Amino acid sequence: MVYRGPAGLLGKPENTESFTPYEVQGEEVTCWISKEAMDFFEETGKMPDGSYLFFVEGVGRLRLWFE
Repeated sequence: MVYRGPAGLLGKPENTESFTPYEVQGEEVTCWISKEAMDFFEETGKMPDGSYLFFVEGVGRLRLWFE
């Protein structure tokens, strides 16, 4: 299964109801993740360390932890 959705957003989305905000630890940045993407993460499951690991085209592997 591959999630194909928005590549990213700069700033706060217009429709915040479709997104969940997460503060980036150690930075003054808020990451807005769509509920559709969060559903995808939950479907694919966590790695043994509790992170979500996925591939980002043009970047490589990306690992996320949600608190």
